[in-house]
Amino acid sequence: MGERDELRSKGAAIREALFDAEYMESFEGSMEALEKPYFDLASEVVWGRVWAESGLDEMTKLQVNIAVFTVLGHADHLKPYIRAAAERGMAWDRIRDIITQTALYAGFPKGYIAMEAARKVQNSIGSAKTA
Repeated sequence: MGERDELRSKGAAIREALFDAEYMESFEGSMEALEKPYFDLASEVVWGRVWAESGLDEMTKLQVNIAVFTVLGHADHLKPYIRAAAERGMAWDRIRDIITQTALYAGFPKGYIAMEAARKVQNSIGSAKTA
């Protein structure tokens, strides 16, 4: 077995240990031939290298992923990480606080950037109408 195969196997084992059987069955059951090389790469790099070799503990990685998927607005990707964190003992108050803290900083700055862009466009076309 080559290094890439070993990393894929290690990554698959980490992912299967982290997520519940129902999620893994739906994930693997929906994969088609077109997607397999992409998911093999994810198993190798994301799971086999980063999750396996990072200096962060598992709960910290889960907290980071909850924050990242909150920022990205990817509810379908967020749910399994929330489940994994809760199943490993993370308090629901903590999960709520991670999401709240993330949303406050990720949401308001993005809103400010959007309002600034709108103001600049409005100024460039010379329209001062707000209603």
